Amino acid sequence: MKVCVFGAGNMGARITEVFLNAGHDVTMIDIKPEFTERGKTVITHDYEFLVSKGKMTAEHKDELLASLKTSVDRKDAANADFVMEVILERMDLKKDLLEDLDKICPAHTIFASNTSGLSITEMAACIPQRSDKFIGCHFFNPAQIMKLVEVTRAIQTS
Repeated sequence: MKVCVFGAGNMGARITEVFLNAGHDVTMIDIKPEFTERGKTVITHDYEFLVSKGKMTAEHKDELLASLKTSVDRKDAANADFVMEVILERMDLKKDLLEDLDKICPAHTIFASNTSGLSITEMAACIPQRSDKFIGCHFFNPAQIMKLVEVTRAIQTS
C-alpha cells in the first residue's frame, strides 16, 4: 500500500515510522524541506537506537529508510492508497489540505486525520465526493511504541 503522511513534526514522523514498520511505501510531506528533513532525522535516530540495542539490523534499517520519500509538493500524494493528515490542529488548514487532496488523489484513496479534538464529520463534509472514505485515526504518543490507535467515523463514513 502506498501511504502519504502530511505533517513531519513529532507525531507525523512517528506515524510515518509506524507505516514504514508495517512494510508500506511512505511519502512524508510538509510545507518546508527543513521540516521533512527533521522528520526523517527523527525516524533515522529511532532506527539507529534500535540497531544499537540489537532490536533491528542495520540492513533492515536501510531497507525501511529506502521506503521513505519526503516532499513539499501535495501532488506527490497522487498515487496514495491511504492519506494520513497530521498537520496543525486548525480546521481551516485541514479543510484546505483535504479539498486539495480530493482533486489530487485517486477515487479509491482513504483519508484519515490524527485529530483528537476536531470534528471528523465536519472534515469529511468538505470532501463530499469521498466523505464516505474519511476516518479519524488518532495515534497515541509515542506512536511508534504505543500499540493503540483510536479510530472514529464521521456520520458519512461507510
